[in-house]
Amino acid sequence: MGLHEVLSGRDVVFVTHWHPAHGNHGDRLLRDASLQMFRKVGASVRAVVAGDVAFPPRLDIGPITTIVISGGGNLGGYYYPEDGTFGLRIADRYPGAPVQILPQTYVRPWSDEGRRLADRVLSRDNVWVCLREGVSWYYFDRDYHKGWVEQDTVMEYYDVPDVKKTADRLFIRRRDNESRLVFPGDDWTDWPYDEIVPRIGRWRRVVTDRLHAAILGYRLGCEVWLVANSYFKNAAYYEKWWKSESRVRFLGEQSDVESFLREQA
Repeated sequence: MGLHEVLSGRDVVFVTHWHPAHGNHGDRLLRDASLQMFRKVGASVRAVVAGDVAFPPRLDIGPITTIVISGGGNLGGYYYPEDGTFGLRIADRYPGAPVQILPQTYVRPWSDEGRRLADRVLSRDNVWVCLREGVSWYYFDRDYHKGWVEQDTVMEYYDVPDVKKTADRLFIRRRDNESRLVFPGDDWTDWPYDEIVPRIGRWRRVVTDRLHAAILGYRLGCEVWLVANSYFKNAAYYEKWWKSESRVRFLGEQSDVESFLREQA
């Protein structure tokens, strides 16, 4: 049974990691794509929750309500320890409520406190977890003996306009600790959110180490060069979903990036 079947017709409280005070474009895309998916499968959204990560709000959980926790790169607390436990702390307050975690990258090294919380929540029989590529599934199955693989939720972003391609090549490069390889380009963090779809959609080719920028470019019909980030996330996603896709290429080492730049000069 896939994620659509699991959520079809369900009463949902959706926990998103995006918050106006500290969210990013990737988290907001995940929120919007998740809400589109809920509409598509006929899930009834009781509430959308995004609070201060240090003080998760209390929820109105009905007897048939499923807590759905946003996907992304937030399960494991490797780079974002507070975001990595936000949804789990909410789920921990409602041990009787079923929990569905949307497709995640999973990396184990939490703090001791975070690991105890994760073990308490993720070991429950009423908690189900999607992983978004095979490496995460391997680690999660090793630790919890459960989980299945689905594509990243931004692939559920269905409200995609037909944007005319008027420019050739766009570079989007991270400026945080997930960045590993050097190439030209600015990050998208300073772009107004409402402009990211038309800004990306008008380019024929997108070169980026931001996975959600790559997925959005793919959904908008661009050719995508996905650049490796500082851990396995981008490489594993490419290997699982895009390796045989003619519109997507992967640049895994600095020498690959430099060869690509010479070819495009």
